[in-house]
Amino acid sequence: MFGVEKTTARSGVIISRGLFPDHAFPVAPSEFIYGLDNFAYSLDDLRWLLDYPSLDLASGDRVRTMAAFLNRLVQICWIAHEDLGEPVPDTPRQWITTQTPRLTPEGEVEHFLGIALVEAGVEPQWRDVLCDVQMAPTEDELPDALYRLSCGAYNMFASQEDRLFSVGLAIAGDTFQLVYHDRAGRVLSDTFGTHIDPIFFLRTILGVSLLDKSFGGKDTSIGTRDGRRFVSVGGLEYEILETLSLSQDLHGSGTICWRCRRDDTSENFVVKSVWADMERKHSEGDLLKLASAVDGVPELVCETAVSRSDGTPCMTRWCEVLHPSNRWATKTIPQLALRRLVLKPLARPLEDFASKEEFLGAFRDAVAAHQKLYDIYDLLHCDISDNNIMLRECPGSPMRRGLLIDFDCAAHVTGAGHSKTAFTGYRTGTLPFMACDLLLHQGGRHGPWHDLESFLHVLIFACASYAGPSCTPRRDVDLYATPLKPWLVGDGARKAHIMRKLGNEDFRAFLDSVVHPYFDDFKGLICELRSVIMRPRGEVVCHQDVLDILDHHTAARRSALQNPTTPSTPPTSGISLAPDSPASPKRKRQVTDDAALSTPNRTPESSNSYASGESERTLINPSSQAWSLKKDGVFGSTSGSPKRQKMV
Repeated sequence: MFGVEKTTARSGVIISRGLFPDHAFPVAPSEFIYGLDNFAYSLDDLRWLLDYPSLDLASGDRVRTMAAFLNRLVQICWIAHEDLGEPVPDTPRQWITTQTPRLTPEGEVEHFLGIALVEAGVEPQWRDVLCDVQMAPTEDELPDALYRLSCGAYNMFASQEDRLFSVGLAIAGDTFQLVYHDRAGRVLSDTFGTHIDPIFFLRTILGVSLLDKSFGGKDTSIGTRDGRRFVSVGGLEYEILETLSLSQDLHGSGTICWRCRRDDTSENFVVKSVWADMERKHSEGDLLKLASAVDGVPELVCETAVSRSDGTPCMTRWCEVLHPSNRWATKTIPQLALRRLVLKPLARPLEDFASKEEFLGAFRDAVAAHQKLYDIYDLLHCDISDNNIMLRECPGSPMRRGLLIDFDCAAHVTGAGHSKTAFTGYRTGTLPFMACDLLLHQGGRHGPWHDLESFLHVLIFACASYAGPSCTPRRDVDLYATPLKPWLVGDGARKAHIMRKLGNEDFRAFLDSVVHPYFDDFKGLICELRSVIMRPRGEVVCHQDVLDILDHHTAARRSALQNPTTPSTPPTSGISLAPDSPASPKRKRQVTDDAALSTPNRTPESSNSYASGESERTLINPSSQAWSLKKDGVFGSTSGSPKRQKMV
């Protein structure tokens, strides 16, 4: 919610101009209200009829009465549209009462009655909600209703793959306010009176109840036929076979990855849907085309911008409808555009490794791909994480190879030699794997040493998180209760102290306390990499330094497998040198840092995404209670697992 508050603006025209303009209706709401006079609304008394709920009703009774009133109002307007020969939805939509557990600002879980718009005939779950309505007894309690709507928007984005934006309605007493969320932020309309401003109220209710679903935030480019889902990219239709990853971030890139197939081939493709910053000079597809010759980087089949049903580009539109006094937001909050990429090959997450040899080989492949991108194409990845190193099948190889994915944050570097850096203007990365300098210093210069440090953090985190191959998670420890907590919460100072200041014995003790016994033989590798990567400022670390260490340990492991009497962990001088030892080799480099921070969230579980860098979704737990026109619907949500924060 801290992130939501930072990206909140106010607009007096978002209802009438931004979401539900007159031209979207067969009859403008300002004219339609006259047809409801003395039947549904009294122009003389400035009051809604149809048993509009009184303020004297108890809270639960008022919610249920409001749902009945909205259904009656929509029914009347539906009949009027049919009489005029105007189109109506193929499936009627119905307002139902709901009861959901919500996290209060004080951190307590309470059950709240609310109202949701769903299609008739479905059991209500978050994936079915078209519009969320939260009520409060008085106008003073309006902020509580707004808070619950933001929680509801999170659940809608986390469970609906075709959700472009969400529309919610807060009703406090006889006052209402529209709440709009998209991947760029939140917009609040002005507050209006339900009775004295009937046109705004009617415009909102009819907009979500009778207009095309795209007006309520649905992506109509994803279609369903015979129970099968399809998405069109670059003029070709792909059947969605499996959802690989669905971002749980309310704001940010909102990445979704699907495993797809075309009718003309049996090959698997990955379609990646992502909200990209329009201010970036190069799209992810542009960078993948540039790096197409690099082994260990995805192959781009196609990239295209997504358009709305009316042909206009699919963008976060809320900045377009802000009041002039809020124009500061258009400069501080990015304007995002929805893009889709078709990629191959299909890959598996790093945690799916079949052996430690396969893990180490894939890890080495990712570092080598990173080196080629940097040395040959002047590209820096800027978001090295466990989710962005994947396993790909390789013909002729007994083990899967590594694949470095997710170039959303990648940037061009400038400079000379090993000191080439990228100026991103903001910090990028995934919180547990971000370099200490990036956490400690506000700066926009991103160097290869930052990414190499992130590789080291990925190795440490994997050794602490998994208890064996084939996605075997560690269940005997809460990482938040271990010395790895600074990695999870972004405590750069403590993290830097452990990585830079601890002597060899103390650092080995740190590893003993966090690394699972399955990875005990990786501790020497971690120590040696630390001695090379975590050098004092001003000393350059090169890719080849890291690759040499990985190759040395890989050769030692291979030799040990062929000759069981050979030690699997080679003795190296790096283990006996503290990272700040005067005896360690010195290569000078210059580092400058400058950043602006944004913190969307991610869950700590690894994604099975091919190209997202985002986490798997946490499913909402629906109630099994059915509903009908005469029966309340109930749906609920679960609180998610602890968050990783991704800086974008």
